[in-house]
Amino acid sequence: MKLATIRYLYFLLFIFIFFSCYHNVPFQNSNNDQSDDNNNELFEEDWVSEFTQEDCLFKKVDNSDLILNVVDEKYWTSQGTTIWTTLDEVPSVSEVPFETTIKKTSGAAEAGYGIHFATIKTTDSINMLIFLINIKGEYAIGELKGKNFRYYKTWTKCQYLAQGYDKNNKLKITFENSYRYAFYINNNFIQYLYNPGYTSELQGKNGLIAVVSPKDKLPDQAVTVIYTLE
Repeated sequence: MKLATIRYLYFLLFIFIFFSCYHNVPFQNSNNDQSDDNNNELFEEDWVSEFTQEDCLFKKVDNSDLILNVVDEKYWTSQGTTIWTTLDEVPSVSEVPFETTIKKTSGAAEAGYGIHFATIKTTDSINMLIFLINIKGEYAIGELKGKNFRYYKTWTKCQYLAQGYDKNNKLKITFENSYRYAFYINNNFIQYLYNPGYTSELQGKNGLIAVVSPKDKLPDQAVTVIYTLE
């Protein structure tokens, strides 16, 4: 075989090996990036950074009504703040159905408000299930577990919700058949949520919750929600 031919074959082999090695690296990086993206899809990041228990913001006005009135700009962040309180005197949902009539009188239309239940708070984390509505006639169901929030039901239109400010809507949760929760809006059944997986939830607390949105206008316009306990 001629020397020129041998050199040409070696050159082709070198080119093949070089490009094979070069292309292996980005394929590996691409796979790693895709894996990270899949993990991030589980959670709603706008719920992660600001989630605070502020019992003092919920003022009792009579035997059954509590008013949340937020004007302080410290709760108005670029990602929003979720404010909640527990009702220590109310039995867990596993013992007695939890129902509350709620109306929002001011604040961003998109921002959710509602109730939470099966709430377990430790020094390190918070677990709670959340049932929200907004004045646009939508509802959502989710879970906060540690610092991660995910939806079981993303924001969905509901024909049973009264839309607009100053409109009362009753939210109700019952625990049925020892393994599932039932959700009601204005006494109309909406859907079930099966036991999401942490065993201590059946003795968890109930409470009230509302979101201060980046679209709110604190302190010029307050976020005000009125809760009537059944």
